[in-house]
Amino acid sequence: MSSGSGDITESLLTASIAGIAAASFEGLITYPFDFIKTQNQLSRRVNGVKYTLPEPSRILYRGCSALVLGGCVKSIARYSVYNSATKFMRDKNGDLAAPQVVVAGMMTGFIESLFIVPFENVKIRMVEKTLNPINAQANYDFAVAAANAALLRRQALDETRFPHIESSKPSPPPAPKSTATSTSSSPRPKKVRPRAPLGSTAPSGPVIKPNQKVVPIYPINPNIKGIWGTMREMLSERGVFAFVQGFAPTLFRQVTFSTVQFTTYNFLRQLIHPQSEEPIPVYKSLGAGLLSSVAVVVATQPIDLIKTRMQTSNARSVYQSTPRAAYTIFVQEGFTTFWVGSFPRFIKVTAGSALTFGIYEVVVDMLKVVVKEKPFSSS
Repeated sequence: MSSGSGDITESLLTASIAGIAAASFEGLITYPFDFIKTQNQLSRRVNGVKYTLPEPSRILYRGCSALVLGGCVKSIARYSVYNSATKFMRDKNGDLAAPQVVVAGMMTGFIESLFIVPFENVKIRMVEKTLNPINAQANYDFAVAAANAALLRRQALDETRFPHIESSKPSPPPAPKSTATSTSSSPRPKKVRPRAPLGSTAPSGPVIKPNQKVVPIYPINPNIKGIWGTMREMLSERGVFAFVQGFAPTLFRQVTFSTVQFTTYNFLRQLIHPQSEEPIPVYKSLGAGLLSSVAVVVATQPIDLIKTRMQTSNARSVYQSTPRAAYTIFVQEGFTTFWVGSFPRFIKVTAGSALTFGIYEVVVDMLKVVVKEKPFSSS
């Protein structure tokens, strides 16, 4: 590397290699906590359905391959974009103000969301196949009920807005005229718009009109376990759109995550170690990472739950949109449901942040030694 390329710690190659190494190791070590968190979030808290932890086995690593692949891509984007953004925004003295750190974190979260959404969808689908049969059946029944209720609402709304459109059913023959007093002048009964049921019991099947869009319901096939089989299943169901479900909440979560994490970590680092010229002790770095993880979990857990629900097989029929998902979860399952899975996620984020920052710095130092000594040089 030429001297004009800048410091090794700021180079794109170093950030990418260190980020991939940190993400791979962190994902393999902490994935069981992510698996438990995701299963908790996929189990709806209504009608007496409760979460049951599966037996400890290889199932705890179901979906880990998608997470590790996505983590490697995310780390390349995260460290490369953040390092490049902070390097660009530094002043002549090399200092970086707090608002600039916030902007760099938001830019990082936005860019990495573009790469992580497909892998998150695959991971959620793989974990969804491991749900307890009772939980999976309850989710499927609610999807059917929600689809029928939405169809009834659309039909009632169509009849209200377009009363002149004839029904798809054949009209009965006209009744013979009678000399008796006609009752045709009596007022017509007012049509009442049906409400969606709150339980998992599906209403009687509505009559589907011609050219009326019906959201399909996809049963969960637990026999498809691998990442490639899951991807083929997703492609056969919805095409490429299956890989971009929940993009909005994922984007919001990643932007919030990166902003809170980098901002909190840099603030605490400057607070507990104002001597920026000297290397920060390991215990101070771990303490700053721990506290920044607490802030991240508190700020992003509700968004993470909505993201998980919006990336399930039947999210289109159950929730339709991100705002409706938040409203449905709040009304039917309660406010505390937004923090379901907080503890395993806190362990994952805490351990993951410590491992990621620690391994990243170790790999960077190793690369500095390698570049300095040039072991593969012919001279």
